[in-house]
Amino acid sequence: MEKSEKEAVIAEVKDKLGKTSGVVLSDFRGLDVKELALLRRDLRQDDVEYKIFKNTLTKIAVQDTEFQGLADFLEGPTAIAFGYSDAITAAKILSDFAKEHKSLKLKGGFIDGRVLNAEDVMTIASLPSRDILLAQSIGLMQAPIRNLAGVLQGLIRAFVSTLQQINEQRSA
Repeated sequence: MEKSEKEAVIAEVKDKLGKTSGVVLSDFRGLDVKELALLRRDLRQDDVEYKIFKNTLTKIAVQDTEFQGLADFLEGPTAIAFGYSDAITAAKILSDFAKEHKSLKLKGGFIDGRVLNAEDVMTIASLPSRDILLAQSIGLMQAPIRNLAGVLQGLIRAFVSTLQQINEQRSA
């Protein structure tokens, strides 16, 4: 590989890291071409790019950046999943794929300014999606109001019932 090609690869890695909201590194040894194509298709559907770069060039690209902690995971065959729209999507898809295909191993990642090891990536991947967490939060905020409305409705119902009984007693 010529020097200009290496510089282009380093620039490409830096560019992708600059655009990403989350990165997950994985060891793809043992996956055949068909499985890799399936994984890439699943990732592409959720705006995640899965690329393989030379480790030495990637180490140079992350040097002196916030991503430099990723250099520790750049040993052996390594593929990088760049999540552009959501930081956790890449972790979720790769984690689910690794459960079905034991040869795919997660190495680590970088999400929200933190370098994560494989266990941390798996933990984050097991969390519910952002939309589900927001819905649960809204449900928790609505519960006291809903309960108060139920109590007030019960009081009004009891008051109306009492008035009806008084009215029935007077008319009888």
